[in-house]
Amino acid sequence: MLKWLLTWALSLFIIGAGFAGGPEYQKFVLEKEQSKKLHNLEQTLTLNPEQAITKLDGIIKYSIQKDLQGSLSYSYYLMGIAYTELQQPQLALHFMSLAKENYAKPKDKFKNTKGTFSPSLPINYYRVMGAIYTQLSQYEEANKTYTTFKELSHSPALIREANYAIAQNEYASENYTQAILWYQELLQEEIHLTNEIQIRVCYSRLAACYISLDDTEKGLVYYNKSIQGIDEQIQFQSEDMKKSIGYNTLSKNKEVVSKALRKQNKIAEELELRSNALTLIDDSMEHLRLAQLYLKEGDESETEKSLDHYFSHISYHLIDAKEIEVIREMALVLQKQNNPEKAFQYLVRFEELSDTIRNRLATLAQTSSRLGTMGYQNFLQLEILRKNKEISDNTIALLMRQSALKEDNLKSQKTIIFLLGAVVLIVIIALIYIIQVSRQRRIAHQQLALRSLRTQMNPHFIFNALNSVNSFISVSDERSANQFLTEFSTLMRAVMENSEHDFIPLAKEIEILEIYIGLEHFRFKDKFDYDLTIDSSLDTDDLVIPPMLIQPYVENAIWHGLRYTETKGMLHISISMEFDNLKIVVQDNGIGRGKSEEIKTKNQRKTSSTALKNIEERVTLFNQLHDLKVAVQIENLHDNGTGTVVTLLIPQPEL
Repeated sequence: MLKWLLTWALSLFIIGAGFAGGPEYQKFVLEKEQSKKLHNLEQTLTLNPEQAITKLDGIIKYSIQKDLQGSLSYSYYLMGIAYTELQQPQLALHFMSLAKENYAKPKDKFKNTKGTFSPSLPINYYRVMGAIYTQLSQYEEANKTYTTFKELSHSPALIREANYAIAQNEYASENYTQAILWYQELLQEEIHLTNEIQIRVCYSRLAACYISLDDTEKGLVYYNKSIQGIDEQIQFQSEDMKKSIGYNTLSKNKEVVSKALRKQNKIAEELELRSNALTLIDDSMEHLRLAQLYLKEGDESETEKSLDHYFSHISYHLIDAKEIEVIREMALVLQKQNNPEKAFQYLVRFEELSDTIRNRLATLAQTSSRLGTMGYQNFLQLEILRKNKEISDNTIALLMRQSALKEDNLKSQKTIIFLLGAVVLIVIIALIYIIQVSRQRRIAHQQLALRSLRTQMNPHFIFNALNSVNSFISVSDERSANQFLTEFSTLMRAVMENSEHDFIPLAKEIEILEIYIGLEHFRFKDKFDYDLTIDSSLDTDDLVIPPMLIQPYVENAIWHGLRYTETKGMLHISISMEFDNLKIVVQDNGIGRGKSEEIKTKNQRKTSSTALKNIEERVTLFNQLHDLKVAVQIENLHDNGTGTVVTLLIPQPEL
């Protein structure tokens, strides 16, 4: 035993000595620290998802900077869970996609060590993705994902939970027959497990399915099974226990079946169901809903009684203004019945509740807007940080290659000095080699400068687009902001993918341009229309163009020309061939360069000047690097200085 302990201790010492101080070991230590933070954060994530998002944002930024793939993957995954809890499915979907993408990357050798992260995607990922697709009402995709989760999971309880979600999705998508099959199967499992609460849930869900299939009689039979014996269970319980049992069984099951009856316009049946439920548990909201049903039945006396019961224990936890319309309608009835005092009391109650609903809706809207803004900003900041880190890594690699070239150059010069007097031929060969190395260094410097200019253009483009997202959020147009962000995310991914290349196919540049103009038109649709004309004889897949070369001129046309027109303007873009050159014309009938310069602020002049200077430098570097003669001509459209025409002539390089 002692010999084994000594051998084990010596092995640990050797391993520790080999690892200590090395960069891989340091990364391993950092991963372990982040692992502890994230696992602790995961335990409380569902209790306070907003606070978790703030902490995760910091961990993600740190992980990107330190190149910690394990913590970055799991942080994205937890961020997706947090946004799912906050009912922000678009943002949740984005971070889950990043998690899956990052888990697919090769991991370092230390990631399999106990105490750090698993190198594979967590099984729970598919469970969360199912919930996200359900929130997006993409029920078919949600059920596919839940099926994958079931195939990977070994927990019977989690598999049953997934089956409940699939059944509910089938019900929500009105596949009632399929939903019945799922709930029947779940019912048999719960009976076998003697799980009384879930047995009642299955009965109530089956009741809702049959009612939705217009078999109300069979549906009510199942509903009665779901509440059978509840009155005996709660007869000798305390008030708190009654509420707990009632709300957890009767209340939820009753609402599911009531909604199905209401959808089928079975007013009498719903009225009876709610009246019977009221004998088991006294709920003020139930009196309000009974009043709605009595009024539909034309029973004004019972409507008044139900409302009086509701007002005696009034509940202000409402967010739907339609629920209190019965109060206003009953006030009008009382007015006709010559009871103005009570009618006035009803109207006062109606206004109080209306104010409460408006305030609650405003609070929910503010919370949703704030969460959405925070999510979009996190999303953009992290994308920029990732891109900058990638560019920084590429720059370091380039500098290392340059350093290696310098070392080779010095070695070559020493060799030339040593053999100068002996071999003239070697001197000539060495001179040719030096010239080649110098040319390679010049090309490398030009490529680095070109990449630097593209790096400056990407944030400029991203922040301009972010302003457009913020404009929709500022007017609480969350749906437009979501739609805009989806399109913008597609555009940004395309821009990021193409920004590393000196040339891309014309077809890709046109695709980026169409998305960008569509986004700007989505925001400034009242300011301009546009058309994009492409010569039908062009093979856009074979022709190439520097990436993001057309977009800055289109952006200038929209932001500095068409945006300030009093009438609706027009943006024309045409692409054709002129001899051996690709000819691109960007024409607008905006206010013109002179007028635009007059109304610009000092900061706008500086920004516009920097953007145009960057594109001019890019064109110059392209011409030098690829021995091209890209020509750009900018002139006024009309003699009075209004409108602008930009013409680009781009020769096709030999690739």
